Amino acid sequence: GAYLRAHRKEFRYAVLTEARTQIVAASRYRLPDLTICNLPVPKGSVIDTVPIVVIEILSPDDRTAEQLARFADFARLGVQEIVLMDPDKLIAHRYQDGSLIRTKLEYLTLPDGRLIPFDSEALFRQFTEEMNEQ
Repeated sequence: GAYLRAHRKEFRYAVLTEARTQIVAASRYRLPDLTICNLPVPKGSVIDTVPIVVIEILSPDDRTAEQLARFADFARLGVQEIVLMDPDKLIAHRYQDGSLIRTKLEYLTLPDGRLIPFDSEALFRQFTEEMNEQ
């Protein structure tokens, strides 16, 4: 979250952690690990506008089929960038057309075409260094 927060003023977005995101009106919600939303952030406890970016961090108990179902929900909602970060294997995936595509991310694309710096390999290096310090 801190990495993305560094650019929030420049690109006018908010970074939210585990923000309850409405998938189907008044009936179904998802809680992505990180959500990037345009400003102003919707008031209340539920994000009822389409996020710009959703980032999930893979946990040991996550199952691929469940992850793909979550990502399909976000894609149907209109989320442009959907990312899965695997901190154990130090691999990033972009969800595209129903599939997880292994990739080295350098940026995330905003709907207006601007690019938010997002260096997945640098993030993994930082994560590894922090874990080694503990």
